[in-house]
Amino acid sequence: MDIRTNFATMNPNAVLLLTGTVNPNGMVLTEIQDTEVRKRQYIESIKFWLKKVSFPIVFVENSNNDLSDYFSNEIGSGKIEILYFNGNNYDKRLGKGLGELNCIEYATLNSSIIKNAGFVFKVTGRYKVINFHTFLSDYESHPDVDIMVDFKWNLTFCDSRFFGFKPSFVADYFSSYKETLNDSTGVYLEHALSKAALTAIANTYTFRPLITLPRIEGYSASSGTQYNSSYLHWFRYKFEYWIKYRSFGLGNLPWI
Repeated sequence: MDIRTNFATMNPNAVLLLTGTVNPNGMVLTEIQDTEVRKRQYIESIKFWLKKVSFPIVFVENSNNDLSDYFSNEIGSGKIEILYFNGNNYDKRLGKGLGELNCIEYATLNSSIIKNAGFVFKVTGRYKVINFHTFLSDYESHPDVDIMVDFKWNLTFCDSRFFGFKPSFVADYFSSYKETLNDSTGVYLEHALSKAALTAIANTYTFRPLITLPRIEGYSASSGTQYNSSYLHWFRYKFEYWIKYRSFGLGNLPWI
């Protein structure tokens, strides 16, 4: 375990959390296993985010791979905090969702940046959200929001690639569903996120749906296929998402 950062001059309200697993080590339902390919994708994504956002970034990696040497200048300036730990050494049949939650838990407990933050935007580490500033602007217009997620499938599923939360959400709600995760039996991180979010909302959390459809660029770890991030593809589904957002809010159009 190690933590690398220089955050003394920063007191952020919102931070970006990127999660990573350089070495999946035979994880079930994970097509992209090549560690060099995955490392390259993480480095490329981190560089994108360093240019994209002006507030601090936390990158947390759960297979004990330290990427600090690639970002020594950014660490020194306090732009990014790099955490890594051994959190991927469990039964691989349980799947990568458990490792993802391990990352989120570890970051909220150990990140000096997150400890001083009021809100966290979480993105799966190899992905780029091209229209991220739309969501940031919406958060800045509603700074009292506690959780921002995209509900699907009659409120049973939330997209875990990109969502927002106040740091206490993890310990108070999300971690409670950790023992239920099992990709091999079809209980995914997205199911746990939905249950945790609904419980938090029932207990007075202020909720906002994602204001538009995230335009995600990257490769699916599960299938190895590239997401279509073209503007035309995104715009087509953006209209359907707008109907859901305006008319249904909580995701009663399951295919969006």
